[in-house]
Amino acid sequence: MIISLIGMSNCGKSHWSKKLESEQGYARLCCDDIIAGQLSDLLPNVEITDMDAFAAWMGMPYEFGYQEREAAYLSAEEAALFKVMDQARGENVVIDTTGSVIYLSEKVLRILKDISTVVYLEATDEQLTEMTELFFQNPKPLVWAENFSMEPTETQDQALRRCYPELLHWRQNRYKMLADRTLGYERTHGHSYSVDQLLYDVLQH
Repeated sequence: MIISLIGMSNCGKSHWSKKLESEQGYARLCCDDIIAGQLSDLLPNVEITDMDAFAAWMGMPYEFGYQEREAAYLSAEEAALFKVMDQARGENVVIDTTGSVIYLSEKVLRILKDISTVVYLEATDEQLTEMTELFFQNPKPLVWAENFSMEPTETQDQALRRCYPELLHWRQNRYKMLADRTLGYERTHGHSYSVDQLLYDVLQH
């Protein structure tokens, strides 16, 4: 069985993909590990060594050139996911996607659904609130697409604070539309929840 885990950052995708690898022998394919290499190929003159450098390069959606950098990142992510899906051979594979997988083309997402069971690890409202505060404390690279706008009377910070929660809820809906199976945070992070239970929940699809 090939499983693709989708959801927000810090929702448990890496945690459960590593558990499936270590406890059930699944081959783990991580998109994040490949995207940096794809960006290096696309942007040979840009050195992105860590998340802070990546965030500095990506910038904010109101900055000059952001849309071009966002498009370059999504091109790298799409190429990375194609590469990962091509490597998804064998009986037991888990694909650890990024939070921005939902922005990729319909073609690549259709293939992802064709070759795997797509499992959405859902975040709680409390988590979304926490993510909002953490974002403003330490901004990370983020794909906004059409989810950012500025009103004439708004400052840049006010626009971000209005649009960011809207972005998270938009993403939630997109994850649900893409998923074959949705698992709530309270269940997947319960004290006694195990890899066996995760696989049982996935197989209910």
